[in-house]
Formats: sequence, structure tokens, C-alpha cells
Amino acid sequence: MARLLSARLVDFSILVSVVVLLATGVATMFAATAADAWVFVLHGVVGVSLVALVAMKLWRVRNRVRARPPGLLTSLALAALSVAALATGIGWVLGLSLDVGFWGLLNIHIAFGLAVVPVLLLHLRRRFVLPRREAVTDRRNALGAGAVFVSGAVVWRAQQSLNRALDTAGADRRFTGSRPADGDSGNAFPVTSWMADDPDPVDTDTYELSVEGLRRVAPLARRR
Repeated sequence: MARLLSARLVDFSILVSVVVLLATGVATMFAATAADAWVFVLHGVVGVSLVALVAMKLWRVRNRVRARPPGLLTSLALAALSVAALATGIGWVLGLSLDVGFWGLLNIHIAFGLAVVPVLLLHLRRRFVLPRREAVTDRRNALGAGAVFVSGAVVWRAQQSLNRALDTAGADRRFTGSRPADGDSGNAFPVTSWMADDPDPVDTDTYELSVEGLRRVAPLARRR
């Protein structure tokens, strides 16, 4: 797996992927219509692809940890934050739930993603090297990079089928991630809404509201 791409190209691909994820992550806050669905798709595909790229990176540097090179703590922190951001993002896609105080799983994913930025900048100060032109134009590297991102798209699409097959909480939702509280009872209000999410308006001609409690109160007498 580590030989699929050259070392510098793996590092550069990770950097580009993180930039794309940050940009699309911010864009999702303002995307709510079907025409904006591509932002969520791109975010998901690049996120899945980044899993493979990070795995390549960790496999390549596994022996360097023992030598304790300069900047090791920064590198380890970056790896931990990246894995945490990816894991919480995948968990959110699969419909998992995790609440830490008033933070949900999506909020935790965003926090990890934003925490990657300053640590990544510190890491780049010491480690960043642009790949050579030969590495970018090499046929093997081009095919390898294409395979990584095509596989990411296939896996991202497959998770939707997996959600439906397993009937997870992520199966019945909008492209934004919003999902109804309880579809069986007819309550289709999306309790999990994103920033600019725009659920369908309520049809006032067919909408009914019933209020139930532990005791019944006699109706007020009509005034004459």
C-alpha cells in the first residue's frame, strides 16, 4: 500500500485533501438546496480517500517513531486529530450518536477538523516539501492517485447502500444529514438540522396537532 504513491505525493495529496475538506466543510454550513448536494458529496468522497492516504503515511513513518525525530509530538498530535476527525465523520455518516454535554457527534467532528489546522501548520513548517514534477507526471503515481480517489467515491457510495441494508439511523435523511425523529409516528420534522438546512414547509391544510397529557382538563364554557 505504501508503494502505491511516492512519499512526497502522498504528503502533498494529504495536504490538498485537508484543504478541500476544510473548504467544503465550511461550504456545507450554507448549503441547503438540492443544487448544493455536490458539496456534501465532495466532502464525503475526499474524506474517505483521506483515510487511505493517512494509512499510507502512518505505515511509511511507523519506524521513525522509535528514533524520536524532532517534531515527533506535533506529528503524533496531527495523526491523532486526523484519525479522530475521520472516525467521527464516518460515524456521523453511518448514523451513530454520541453526545458530550451539549455537543453532538457532528459538533465533535467539526471541532477535531478545526483543531487539525493549527497543528498541520506547525507540522508543515518542519516537514513540508513539494513533490517533484517527475513524481506528479509519473504514470504509476497518476494511476495510483486516481485509484485512491475513485475507490473513495465507490466506498462513499457503498455506505449509503449499507445504511439502507442495515436500516441505520443514517438511512433516512436528507443530503445535509438531517433526519426525522420518528418516521413511524408521522413526525417527519428533522430534529438534526444543519446551519442552512431548509426542510419542506408544513402543509397547513393537512397538518394536525394533538396534545396529550396525564390528566384531562374540562373544556372552558362558551361565553354567551
